[in-house]
Amino acid sequence: MLAVGLSGLAAAAAVAGCSSGHGSATGAAPGSPSASIAAPCIVPGTPFAKRITHFPSADGHETVEAYVRERSPVAAGSSAAASDAASVGVVIDHQSQQTLCDSMGWADQFASEGYLAVAPTLDDNDQVTETEGAVAYLRAHGATKIVLLGASMGGTTVLQTAAEERPPVQAVISLSGPENFYPLDATAGAPKLTVPVFYSAGELDGSFAAAETNLYDATAEKDKVLNIVPGTDLHGFDLLSTLLDPINAFIRAHV
Repeated sequence: MLAVGLSGLAAAAAVAGCSSGHGSATGAAPGSPSASIAAPCIVPGTPFAKRITHFPSADGHETVEAYVRERSPVAAGSSAAASDAASVGVVIDHQSQQTLCDSMGWADQFASEGYLAVAPTLDDNDQVTETEGAVAYLRAHGATKIVLLGASMGGTTVLQTAAEERPPVQAVISLSGPENFYPLDATAGAPKLTVPVFYSAGELDGSFAAAETNLYDATAEKDKVLNIVPGTDLHGFDLLSTLLDPINAFIRAHV
């Protein structure tokens, strides 16, 4: 599946110190590379290590490790990367029991679309403040328009973050996000959302299609999309591999 391929290829190349394919040496992360790296897929001294950064969570209680990818030189001349795209930052929040190793390939993908992308590693208790820290990082590095995208637990995280973040983000995308994932509660956040939202889940993916539908129904914002993909149980980042075209269209329409 493409989602597995993106994260897997990036992680494998990082371990090997390779400079080709997704996560190549071009487009190093803004700012100074971090000396201490926790992500198991990143080998110090490789080109990938130069894209790892650390920043504080919004409440200052945590230090967040993240993979940062500037928009690629190829994207800079493409029709998808109009001048406005250069000011757009995308936060990519991973699923439960994952790290930036599982989302860094998607940062590469959105960088290729012309956006500054950050994929943080989230813990199990401070996902919202850590995501807010990622938003602050993007804004400090030139992004004036922010898109939040999350898979599964990350979907719940970005919904709650979007309901609380001020100034508001420009769009939020939840893929297979449950209504609740302790301590997250998207059911409380959905009625407060005032930014465009894209909801999606696989039709056969257990309770997640119902959860995304319920959250869509509870969302106050009128500019919202519900895309229940028929005949599939793909979940989170695996589902994203089938939705790149509509998601890219949604992002372009709102930034």
